[in-house]
Amino acid sequence: MNKKSARLALAGIAIGTVAAVGVSSAAYAEASWESSISGAGSGFESRTWYDNNKDSTNGYIWFRQCSYNPTVAVYREATGPDTEVKRGTISCVGGDGYLYFGDVAKGNYHFTIKSSGTLNVSRVVVSY
Repeated sequence: MNKKSARLALAGIAIGTVAAVGVSSAAYAEASWESSISGAGSGFESRTWYDNNKDSTNGYIWFRQCSYNPTVAVYREATGPDTEVKRGTISCVGGDGYLYFGDVAKGNYHFTIKSSGTLNVSRVVVSY
């Protein structure tokens, strides 16, 4: 292979790598946070997170090893009453459970436990 062919091959590899990185990074969420829950009851609210809506990724809440399968609601915070975005049951007793809440508008969000009982969750991940 001559020098010109070698340079063209390297340039092609470099462009392909940049394109692949650009495509794969679009699939990742804007941000996430982790925590746990211990002894929470109905009405417990998570910390607030801010979604810039810079990506088109669906957000989710992930619970690992729950004491029961809780009903959870995701809210967009507002000056007046908060707006419910999604509500569902996270099936996480003995394993992992998810609640997907979609690609939401720019704003502040939190989730609230809606079911009764004392909830313990060994790991909580919110990705948005």
